[in-house]
Amino acid sequence: MEILWLVGRILLSLVFIMSGFGHLKNLGHTSQIVAAVGIPIPRLMAAVASLLALLGGLSFATGYRVEIGAVFLLLFLLPITFAVHPFWKYSDAMEKGNHQAHFMKNIGLLGGVLIVLFYGPGPLSLG
Repeated sequence: MEILWLVGRILLSLVFIMSGFGHLKNLGHTSQIVAAVGIPIPRLMAAVASLLALLGGLSFATGYRVEIGAVFLLLFLLPITFAVHPFWKYSDAMEKGNHQAHFMKNIGLLGGVLIVLFYGPGPLSLG
């Protein structure tokens, strides 16, 4: 059963590691998305959000300081979920459905982060 904690943590972390790395790699595009939803200082905020996702994901993958990693991931997920994916504001069914899917995915990820925060990294971790 100990291996399940490790596998679960790694699977959850991959979403954030890949996302954070991808957003940093394409910071110009990420900044445009951030600017489009009205967040100030878009390039800086995009970089900060990307680093929060990447560092939080690495924390979860290794099991090192997951409480700090969880705070990073919560700081990444909460504003992104509500600022970038407010599906209730869209009238076009396709656009609304796309944003609702991303919103609900992020809600599920928030649940995973909270579970790790509550239960800790598990026995196979650097923490």
